[in-house]
Amino acid sequence: MTSIDKKKKAFILLSTYFIILTTPKIKANEVEDTIIYNEEYELEETIHFAKYKDKSIYIGTDESISRLIDNTTQNIYIADKRNLDNPTMSIYDSYKINNIKDISNILTIILNYEKEYPSNWNRSFNSMKKEWLIHNLCYKLNYELERTKKVDLDNNDETDFTNIISILSKLKEIIDVNEETKNIKTYTLNK
Repeated sequence: MTSIDKKKKAFILLSTYFIILTTPKIKANEVEDTIIYNEEYELEETIHFAKYKDKSIYIGTDESISRLIDNTTQNIYIADKRNLDNPTMSIYDSYKINNIKDISNILTIILNYEKEYPSNWNRSFNSMKKEWLIHNLCYKLNYELERTKKVDLDNNDETDFTNIISILSKLKEIIDVNEETKNIKTYTLNK
């Protein structure tokens, strides 16, 4: 690993630590009253809809959300993949949402959706918020853009994002795996 790679890795780890320390402690029950829930509507499948500020938030199956996505708007699209072995809620283009209060309000909408339509998906508000912020940081650092442009809030990551030590360990693991993969690709190409 070159000294530039080591510096980049150190910067990511320190930035993550800073984000976690400085993130306001907003709780799920302290969100704004500007969330307006609307009934579900049909688009071949049921899609759930909420209005937040000037944005529409759509929650549906991965397939129905993929058909609905319109990148020309500021709408928020969330794929409900809670039926998988590792249940998850995927927020498309999550990197576009940087305001901590907006993130908190969107997470509250997701938690309310889970209360309304229970499943075996189980994530805490704070671990989801931290995971989202780490994805945003990695995206801003041009780190694995295809992977970090959306956040997958799956059950397996719940314990990885509950404390600073596990967050830094997870981030280091991601970086190390990426470095190993890069070396394997380089070796294969040079062979």
